[in-house]
Amino acid sequence: MEVIKKGVYNSKALTFDVSNVRIINVIVPKSEGNREKFKTMAKKVIKKCGIRTSITYYPIPPEIAIKKEMVPYYFLCLARCREEKMREGG
Repeated sequence: MEVIKKGVYNSKALTFDVSNVRIINVIVPKSEGNREKFKTMAKKVIKKCGIRTSITYYPIPPEIAIKKEMVPYYFLCLARCREEKMREGG
């Protein structure tokens, strides 16, 4: 199991398991617009880079890397998109 411990610890932080990936210190954005923005970025990266063996092998866009507390949520979106892509068959 791949464990991702990036981000900043917060009392509101959650832990998510997606297939064989455990992501710790995830802070989910409150606004629906921000959540959709992260999902679309993750879909673009998955489409461009393909399916990789590890979530941490995917590049992090600079606008997300600046906000360290949001990096785990981005990895969560990547893991979910990768799981959907694998279910579709490629």
